[in-house]
Amino acid sequence: VGKSECVIELVRRGQRLVADDVVRLRTTPDGARVIGWSPEHIRHYIEVRGLGLLCVADLFGKDATLDECEVAFVVRLAAPAPGLAFER
Repeated sequence: VGKSECVIELVRRGQRLVADDVVRLRTTPDGARVIGWSPEHIRHYIEVRGLGLLCVADLFGKDATLDECEVAFVVRLAAPAPGLAFER
């Protein structure tokens, strides 16, 4: 559905990439916050259909990525209903 393309657009608009497809999570010692990060072997990489693996730091500069950050919200994707049309 174009998740990676959305991520690239967000980075172009000044947001920073922490993880693309695999996000590891842990809570802070007090349990008040959830921290997300990406496994080291895929950190700062994103897979874009037709282009392959791209390093976001190489494309947009080191400031376009973070090694980890607090999880502020979660987006839950659902399968489309039968007969529902959508644009990529």
